[in-house]
Amino acid sequence: MKTFIISIVLIFGNQFCQAVNGLTTLPNPLVVNQRAASMAIANNEIIYCGYLNGLMKHENGNWSNYNTVNSALNSNNIFLLNMSFSSELLIVTDIGISVFDGATFVNNTFANLGVANQINVIEKVQNNLWIGTNQGLYKHDGTNLTAYNVSNNKLNNDTVLQLKFWNNELWAATKNGLTKIDNSNNSFTYLTNNSALKQNYIYDIDVFQNKLYIAYKADFNDYLNVQYFNGAVFSQLNDVGMNTKIDRYYQINRLRNTPEGLILGDLAGELLYLNIINKKVFSTGSNFITSINIGWYSPSNSLAASFKNNGYPLWLIDFNTYDCFGCDNLPRNNKFIDINNVRASMQNSGVMNYNSIGFNSPNIGCEFPKGSKRRADGIQTLWMGGIDDNAILHTAAQTYRQIGDDFWPGPINVSTGTTDTTTAILYDKIWKINRFDVEEFKWAFTQGTVQNGTYIVPQDIIDWPANGNSVLNQNLAPFFDVNGDGLYAPLQDGDYPIIKGDQMLYWIFNDKLSNHGESGGLSLGVEVHASVYAYQCNSLPDSLQVVNNTLFYNFEVINRSNVNYHDFYIGIWRDPDLALYSDDYVATKPELNLSYAYLKFGGANPDSLNEVHKNGCIVLNGPTAILNDNIDNNNNGQTDEVDEKCLMSNGMIYENDLSAMGNPTAANHFHQYMQSKWKDNSPLTYGNDGYGDTLPVKFGFDGQPWDTTTWNCNLSADWRTVQAAGPVNFLAGDTINFEYAFVNILNSNLPWQSAANFLTFYKDVETIRNLYNQGNIPSCIALDVATKNNLLSNEIKVFPNPAQQYFVLQSNGENIEQVVIYDLNGRFVLQQQINALQAQIDIADLCNGMFFIQAATKSKNAHFKLMKSN
Repeated sequence: MKTFIISIVLIFGNQFCQAVNGLTTLPNPLVVNQRAASMAIANNEIIYCGYLNGLMKHENGNWSNYNTVNSALNSNNIFLLNMSFSSELLIVTDIGISVFDGATFVNNTFANLGVANQINVIEKVQNNLWIGTNQGLYKHDGTNLTAYNVSNNKLNNDTVLQLKFWNNELWAATKNGLTKIDNSNNSFTYLTNNSALKQNYIYDIDVFQNKLYIAYKADFNDYLNVQYFNGAVFSQLNDVGMNTKIDRYYQINRLRNTPEGLILGDLAGELLYLNIINKKVFSTGSNFITSINIGWYSPSNSLAASFKNNGYPLWLIDFNTYDCFGCDNLPRNNKFIDINNVRASMQNSGVMNYNSIGFNSPNIGCEFPKGSKRRADGIQTLWMGGIDDNAILHTAAQTYRQIGDDFWPGPINVSTGTTDTTTAILYDKIWKINRFDVEEFKWAFTQGTVQNGTYIVPQDIIDWPANGNSVLNQNLAPFFDVNGDGLYAPLQDGDYPIIKGDQMLYWIFNDKLSNHGESGGLSLGVEVHASVYAYQCNSLPDSLQVVNNTLFYNFEVINRSNVNYHDFYIGIWRDPDLALYSDDYVATKPELNLSYAYLKFGGANPDSLNEVHKNGCIVLNGPTAILNDNIDNNNNGQTDEVDEKCLMSNGMIYENDLSAMGNPTAANHFHQYMQSKWKDNSPLTYGNDGYGDTLPVKFGFDGQPWDTTTWNCNLSADWRTVQAAGPVNFLAGDTINFEYAFVNILNSNLPWQSAANFLTFYKDVETIRNLYNQGNIPSCIALDVATKNNLLSNEIKVFPNPAQQYFVLQSNGENIEQVVIYDLNGRFVLQQQINALQAQIDIADLCNGMFFIQAATKSKNAHFKLMKSN
């Protein structure tokens, strides 16, 4: 059992995350406002918690207490518990070690044992008590004490962090690899990275499916920093569910129930549950951000337990039914748009282009060019704020969410203007739809293959959030209603999603569920229908290739409250981070409604490709301007046009610090930044860093970067930008449509500081603006579905069929990128990434019967039936 005491420092955000199902609290009336020093769970599901005033035992819903007054426990000060291999409770106190068999305590003092009192782990095997310390490993046979350490050539490191008995051998995890101890003759074998162990610093080990799983200190090239060892070969455990690189997991344990799985614990208190059979990943998220101890393992019902910080109860988690929302690193609610040259992560908490695992993780949140591992952006979020009729400010705005959230998944009830956890759970998802998938579905429906089940409909088409439900009573996502009955019924009527672009991600969020932890402002009561879409057409001429380097972001913001707002602004907050976090230069181009970032040659990043990389956000659509306001709201040189839109009304810049020119820390700061005002309410001014001069301006660094006589950013730093549209009136029931494009350019043929380099970028931005305004963004994805399906059925073969332990997919054309397996009821069974012409798919764990196989290449899908038999 693990005994890590964790001091939590939140760096990348405090998520609002709560389970509706699968989470039970066990209030502890006997110990109030105390932390459990350690936990252990017995095979019969008895839970033991060690405190500084004795031992607590939870059995059949009841608590009991053991202390020096009512039992033979040697001390009330308990520091470490472990349920041993021999099914005895091992207790480390401030004076020694006690062994408890459920009825009797057998006590030893440190002096009697002859060991130091700095113990990391204890284990009992065949009457031998093994004790792991920072000074080596000790064995006590009841009478004699034997020391094993570096000095007597018995260990490869004296810091022993974990012990595990496996295959009649004791395994010790140290800071310099594994030591294997033969229990019969005490022979020692060292396993380090020269034996294919990934790293030598071993945090933790555990046994799962007769393999030794090893959590090691990771580098940035690891997906999950876990290996497993079958006694002969080391293999790497890869992240099968999230496609993200996680470099922080340091605790392992297992659930021995059905389905059996692994639990990983990280330095931030998060738990990750891997069901190895079904390849599913669940995360408890920030319910456990203050966890100090975790006691795991139940032989019968997926029970896990964690004791939180002072004053919190014990949590029991059933991982069969556990669910959470706001945990933005799950496969369902963290998806990538990736159809063209930009690959970017979207999270349905209102965060875009961000890798929630951390800045230094190799799994970049926004990558350009796709596949290059080059960071194109740090993060983007939506900001908005306005003043009600009582002159009270309301805001909803996020950055890195270090102190909380302003947005949560799901819509708002149109009748009550409220939302709840149940609704958030239902909509804790991002829907990802390809245009070809829609066309293929339409074609399959005309052929009758949807109706007879031979065509497997993509899940995101099936549960597209079209109508909401009877409680919400609203349309949430656009769809084509084939028979005009107002109901979304794809399997029965052939209804299908209406999307923009060749690929679109769609999600719904609100600012109403809870108090605003990030901005600290009062809620606006807004519901946001968000989408990001892109086009892919490699055959375009050079003048239009920018289409393949662009993402489009659309936000339909609905005021579901009964409150009218004036001086309302909506905008984009961005931390560019083109390469490193500290080497960006930023600028605005008001006449293009553009805020952008670039790097200078010879800056902090030596990567020449990134040095010619420029990108920025161009506002394409915004709220309607107030009539006759005498303001050029769309920056075209005219005022008070008919149906004039507010595009980039303000372009603010600030640095990542706590000064008056730094990070916002109050609701009014967010609102002021959208008006080009500093935190002290002074205006952005022309010249230097934009603070304290005499000429107020709306746009920061609006000069020409190649011309030193204009106002330019002259310092590389961790800059942040805000592009806002407003002020407008936002009345109860109103809808604002806010849309922008994220445009990237690489031009290695021109020096970064040349006018031609920047003018080329401006021209590309203008091209995107003109194509959008004309409604004429090109795509060249072929939609001849019947021809494609016929060709693909000849290109991809499945054999053997029937299959027993495995089947083979073989392509004669494009690489097979992914295979998905469904059962006859359309339930998801297995998904595997391939990226090869041929792959062998293991189905040994599947039950016998018929399955549907969907194989996907870059541009096509093929469907097959497969019979699994013995």
